[in-house]
Amino acid sequence: MEKILSTKRKVKLNEMSVDDMDDCGDLQKLGRETDGRIAVYGTNKSNTAWIRKGLSGGDFKNIINGVVPDSVIKELSVSEKIELVDLIQEFNNLGK
Repeated sequence: MEKILSTKRKVKLNEMSVDDMDDCGDLQKLGRETDGRIAVYGTNKSNTAWIRKGLSGGDFKNIINGVVPDSVIKELSVSEKIELVDLIQEFNNLGK
């Protein structure tokens, strides 16, 4: 499925397996700070995993046969990464 980010960059999304979605989601961990606040750790790793598994093409220089190298992820701004992860998760939502 093709989508367009708010920055006008075209992205092609990949249908992921349930195991891949679980692996991406399980990278985030909840913890408690010394002051008692709850913190979420591993969001960057998780976002990178979602992009590697859930992106298969689009307006990028180096995606070959659905493989997402570091150079493609480095083309994305922080806001594009967050928006892209949301689109990937929405596209792969099991509750369709």
